[in-house]
Amino acid sequence: MKCSEYYVTVCPDNNIERDDDHGNSQICSGYFCEVYRDAEYKHCCDYFSLAFGHDIPEDSEEAVRLGICQYLGLDLNEDRLEVKSLTSPVLGDCYTGMTM
Repeated sequence: MKCSEYYVTVCPDNNIERDDDHGNSQICSGYFCEVYRDAEYKHCCDYFSLAFGHDIPEDSEEAVRLGICQYLGLDLNEDRLEVKSLTSPVLGDCYTGMTM
């Protein structure tokens, strides 16, 4: 997916470690995201995870879109942010099907 000047892959991840409200480590589901500077996805410049119930409230395209925008420091109200389906595969189970 294209986010401003970046390109982001989104892969389901069932092994994200986060701390609960009591400081105990827990394994969460969510998405592993890689950030690239080029449309060919050759030059990775960053990566991060979005865990359900921690970084994003739920497993929805809107929540993932907002989580990515927040991580990249993008304006959440820009008119050019457009969500497409998360079902366009690239690199196996990773997706680039959202345009922001």
